[in-house]
This record gives sequence, structure tokens and C-alpha cells, in this order.
Amino acid sequence: MTEPLRERRRALLQELEQVDAALAATTPEGSPVDASWRRAAEAAPQYLALLDGTRRVRYVNRLQPGVRALDGRSIFEFLPAGQHTELRRIMDDAVASGLPQYFESEGSGTNGEPAWYSNWIVPVSGHEDVRLAVIAADVTHERQIVREHEDDRSLLESLVTHAPDSVLVVGRDHRIQFINRTRADRPLEDVVGQRAESFVTAEHRDQVHAAIEHVFETGRPTSYETRVEADEGEAWFSVRVGPVIQGDRVGRVSMVSTEITDRVIRERARREEQSQLAESERRFRTLVDHAPEALVIFDVDNGRFVDVNDNACRLFGLSRAQLLERGPGEVSPELQPDGSSSGVAAMSRIQDSVEGRPSVFEWTHCDASGTPIPCEVRLVRLPHKDRRWVRGSIIDISERKEAEAERERLTLELAQGQKLQALGQLTGGVAHDFNNLLTVIMGSMELIDIDSQTSERVRAHARQALAACERAAALTQRLLAFARRQPLRPQIVDMNALVTETEALLRRTLGGGIRIATRLAEGLWSCEADPAQLENVVLNLAINARDAMPDGGNLTIETANVTFDGTGAADDDDVAPGAYVHLSVHDDGCGMDDAVLRQVFEPFFTTKPAGRGSGLGLSMVYGFVKQSRGHVRIHSEPDSGTRVDVFLPRSRSVAAPAPRSAAASGVVPRGEDRLVLVVDDEAAVRALVLQSLGRLGYRTVEAADAAAALDHLGRNPDIALLLSDVSLGGGVSGPELARRAQALRLGLPVLFMSGYAQDAMRDGGKVPPDMVLLEKPFTHDQLGHAVGRALRGAGSPRAPGA
Repeated sequence: MTEPLRERRRALLQELEQVDAALAATTPEGSPVDASWRRAAEAAPQYLALLDGTRRVRYVNRLQPGVRALDGRSIFEFLPAGQHTELRRIMDDAVASGLPQYFESEGSGTNGEPAWYSNWIVPVSGHEDVRLAVIAADVTHERQIVREHEDDRSLLESLVTHAPDSVLVVGRDHRIQFINRTRADRPLEDVVGQRAESFVTAEHRDQVHAAIEHVFETGRPTSYETRVEADEGEAWFSVRVGPVIQGDRVGRVSMVSTEITDRVIRERARREEQSQLAESERRFRTLVDHAPEALVIFDVDNGRFVDVNDNACRLFGLSRAQLLERGPGEVSPELQPDGSSSGVAAMSRIQDSVEGRPSVFEWTHCDASGTPIPCEVRLVRLPHKDRRWVRGSIIDISERKEAEAERERLTLELAQGQKLQALGQLTGGVAHDFNNLLTVIMGSMELIDIDSQTSERVRAHARQALAACERAAALTQRLLAFARRQPLRPQIVDMNALVTETEALLRRTLGGGIRIATRLAEGLWSCEADPAQLENVVLNLAINARDAMPDGGNLTIETANVTFDGTGAADDDDVAPGAYVHLSVHDDGCGMDDAVLRQVFEPFFTTKPAGRGSGLGLSMVYGFVKQSRGHVRIHSEPDSGTRVDVFLPRSRSVAAPAPRSAAASGVVPRGEDRLVLVVDDEAAVRALVLQSLGRLGYRTVEAADAAAALDHLGRNPDIALLLSDVSLGGGVSGPELARRAQALRLGLPVLFMSGYAQDAMRDGGKVPPDMVLLEKPFTHDQLGHAVGRALRGAGSPRAPGA
């Protein structure tokens, strides 16, 4: 019951006491109430009605709104029918018990609107006309207030009950006095009475305790976050703690708990994501900084790099801060190798990538010192919401460029080698037959020349033909030398002595307009080479120098000891480390440009007018030197002369003076009627050899193959010499014939002939080193000297004059 209703009840009880007193003072024959009591009753704020035993109204202090008269009328006429039964019961109880009874009824208000009244039914004794007194008060307003209070309370309870958060009220002992809800539908009675700290994990209990005490002590709210362990798992809550004021102090505290488990999980996920992102950024930065290539990020709009890695700093020779103040044009030369402007070309490439066309291209950058750096660049636009950024991946391709240049050089060398091989195969293929023909021609011309009955005019023609055959034979030798297919006769050579011996010949050959100077090193090492071919090298180089100085000039020939260790700036990649004898021939003639220099060693290449050169001089030099395991270099510039350097491997042996031979004396040995077996599958060659040997005083017998030769050996024990071609028909080579013949005739001298001396070096047909080899074409005198040496047993790798 609210306070206004309690006050109204106390007022009604006082009025009841007055009514009892008034009734007791009335006389039987008088009015139920006297005049003074009536006046007091009419002034009372309550309605007073006196009822008789039939429940009819005998007196009313004032009429209710809308009621005209009450006297003599039943009280039930003024109440809704639904309340009649209840009212009768209450009145009967009042009469029976003699105690007042309370009853609420519905009626009309002052303005005719519905109203509610509180009624006290009071039994009256000692008066036969009045049995009950009804004291009524209009409680419509109070009832409205109560209803509003109840609505407010109901609303508050609904808000608290259905609030999304848990609401608790905690007393000073920290025990829960009220809670609107629990997690997982846990009964409220299991929670009420428990300490607030008991529902959190151990590490958060002090925090909860401190928060509650803070509010009790200061009256100021606070908040915290805590973790709760439950059957369904871990949960997190944000708790706001506030004071509940009772009187002038904090009597209790309220705790509003909002579950933030999802938020905590999201924050954890976000922190994890941020951690992973940071880790990813660290990995990315590590990858970028340690990438094998230089990486730069370029801002197209401000024209500057916005990020670079360590390799970019190393590539350009600049610090990170210095690079971030520059753009691509500032780390490039003014012009690219193709002549384009670096700035214009760079922006064109960058624009392509900005428009979504990634590009890969070669580019020349430069470092801080201005040194050009050939690079391969890859450009791609980086995604950015409001900036135009382009990533550049830059690889220094200096080594690749060098490798490409080396590959090009090797390709040219391979082509040169293929040319050599093709020419060698061509030369080797025709050398045997060609030299056989030259042998017949040269021998025939010699026989005509030495025939006493030949006229002088015919003899002159024969000499001209013989000279042409000698030039043809020399041309074949040059081709074989260039193709590295000539059989070399290496000996220990004193280079200084060879140059000295050749100098006189050079002075006669080159003419008076060429001044020859020699600078020969003291203590020069020996080298191993074919002296005749080395002599030809000096002669060819000198003749080339003469042709480069048509108006005369200076020719210098030098010798020196040199050592290559593979580390010097002058060392070539193709020069094997070691000790070499150096021969240098240089002139101050017209010189050559780079285009000519690239072709000087190619066969048949010449800058001389038609008919003035074969184009095989330098080719022969190159082939001979390479075949001798040496190296050759040429340096020339227009109007600055030409220098050719030849390097031949040093020999630890000392060159011995060459013994004087019969060939050197010019005396051709005579045959003294000794028998020579001549074996050659070319009939013309056999006929010429037989005729020449006959003129030299030898008897002869001939055979076309090995079988016939062995038959002659078996039937002619006086055969003094076997003269055989290296290459024979019938399946048996000359060396094999020699082995079989010496098996039949122990110690039989053997002399070999060969139209292509390389045949004498082939596997299965190799000429023994103690046997004389006579190379075709040969002269009458060369044949005589070779036969004489063979008969004397003076085997030599090369026949005199051959």
C-alpha cells in the first residue's frame, strides 16, 4: 500500500470514531444525528452514509456526482451489479463480527468520469434505525498514482529482466543480492548470495575486488574487463560498476556486465592479423633487401624513387637517402647506346607499365662515378588506391654481355675453324694427286733442261714451267699450313740465329727502300718448331710489311723471352700460361682498320690489288703457329703501322748447329750401279723416278703395289733400296710394305715418297722416324740427295731440299 492510501486510511479511522461518538449522543426520538454533528459530517472530505438493517440509506452527508437523492434507497442501486454479492458479504461480516470491513467500489467522479472509492463498512450498535455506516473516499487519483508506479516498476523490471547485459546488485560484503540473468540459463538462486569475485578466473579476482571497493569508498563509477571460465568455454565481459545511493552513502553497488567475447576474439584475430601482416612485411622487406636483383619503387607523379633495396644502393653506388632524392633519369647516362635520350625513353617505358603493359628491356644505367652499367629492367605497376607507383627490377648483365661477346667471338672462331676444316679437307683431298702431277711435270721439265740436245729456247720454256710448278707446290704447302694439315718437322731452334740467317735474304728480297732493324734479346730461350716453316713465317711477315710501305719505311724484327701467368692485363684468355719465345715484326706502313683486322687470318682475304697476292700469307702464319702450340697477335691502326707478335713455347733443350750435308755442298750422290726397287701406284710417277734414277747411275726395278714389290724382293737379293709411295693401292700401305720387306731382308734401307705428307702420319701408316720421307713434288737433285741419305742410313724426318 502506498503512502497516500495509508494517510487516507488513518483519516477514515478518525472519522469512524467521530461517527460512533455522534451516534451514541443521539436520542431515540430525535434525529440520528444532531445539528452540530451534521455540520461536521457535511464538512468532511469523505462521503458518510448511514444504513438501516435493510441496507437502505437513512442519512448521507453529501451526494456523489450524478446522484439526485439517496434517502430510503438501497445502497446497491448505486453500485455495479458485479459488486453486489461482494458488498453483501462484507456487510454481513461487519454486522456479525462487529468489526469494520474494507471495500473498494467503482463509481462516478466529479465530472461524471469513472472513479474509484475506498469504503469502510462500520457496524453501528444501540440504534434500531442505523445498523451500518459507510465511509467512502475518492481514491481515483491515488489509484492512478499507484498504477503509474506499478507501470514504472513493471517497465523497470522488464528492462532489467530482458536487458542484453547482466545486471547485478552487490552488497558491502561483495555478495550478489540481485541478478537479472545468468549464462547458460543457470538458476538465479545458484548465483544470488555468492561473492562477485568467485565467477572470474584467478588472475582477475583482485581486479574485481578492487573495482567494487573503489565504488564503495569513492562513490565514483569504474569499469574493467575480465575473463570467465564456463562449461561452454572461455568468455570475456566488460563490467561497469556504479554506486547505489541509500540516504547519504553508498549502500550497494550495481554491476552491468556486457559480454565482449566476440569482440575479444575479433581483436585477437585483428592483432594476430596485424602481427602476421607485420611479419609478412618483415619477410617482404627481408626478401626485398636480400633479393639478388636491385629493386626500386618509382612514384610517377613526383618523379622520385620511394623505396629501394640494398642491392640498388650497391648497383648505383649511392646511399638509400641519396637514391630517394633521385629518379631513373638521374641514374642513367644522357643517351642510351642506341642514341635515344634516357629521360624520354625511360618515361615511355614507365608509361607503358602504368597503363598495364609490363615491359622487359635492356637499359644502360650508370653508377655514382658515371661508369655505364648494362642492365635488364622489368617494370610493373604496383596496386595503390591513389598513387601511380611502378616497381623496377634491375639486373646487372655486365657478365652476360661479356659472355655474349665471348660467345660471339667463339662463334667467329668456330666459323673460322670450320673454314679451316673445310679448306683442309679440300686441300688434303687434292694434295696427293696434285703433287703427283707436279712431280711428273717438274721432273719432265728438269730432264728437258739437263738434256744436252735440248735447244736453249726450249730449255728456257722448261725453266719457266719448272718455276711455275715450284710456285704451285709452295701454294699447296701454304694451304696445308693454313689448314694445319702439313706435317711439321719440329726441331730445337735458336730464334736469334734463324733471324740472323734470314736477314740477308730479306734485304735482297725487300729492296733498298725498306730499312731493316733487328733487336735480338740476349740469353734468348730455345723453342721447338719446324725451322723451314718458321723461316717462311718471317719471310711472309716481312713481305706483307713491304707491301704496306710502297714508298719505303722501317721494318723492325725483335725477339724476347716472355712469361704468361694468366693474371696480367696483357694476357689473352686463349694463351695458356707458360714461358714463350717472342718474335715481333712491326712496320710503320699504312696500317689496317678494325674491319680489316677481323679478317686478316681468313684464307684468300687480301687488300692487295688483283694478281698481287694470294691472301694466304697471314693465314699460313696463323695455321703454322697454332699447329706449333703457339699464339699469334696482330695490332694495327690506320696510318700507324702494323705489329705482329708470335709466341712459341719455350724448349728446355739447347739448339745444336745444323751439320753440313751433301745437299748443302750441292753435290748429288751417284748410284754406282746399285739396284733400287721403285713402288708407286701412279705409272707416270714411276716412269719419271726410274728415268731420274737411271741418269744418277742407279739400276731400277718397278712395282705398282705391295704384292709385286715383295715378289721382286724375293727374287732379287741384290736390291739395295726400297723407294715406295706412302699411299699404295691394293690395301697395303707403304709403311706396312716396309715392315714386311725388312722382315724378309733385315736392315733393308727404305725411302718413302708422299704426295700428301699427312698420309705418312695417319694411324696404321705412320712412317718410322728413322726413315727418310721425300715430299712430292721433288726435283731431280732432291731425289738424288734423298736416295743417297737413305743408302747411307742417315734417316731424317725430312729429305734435304724437300
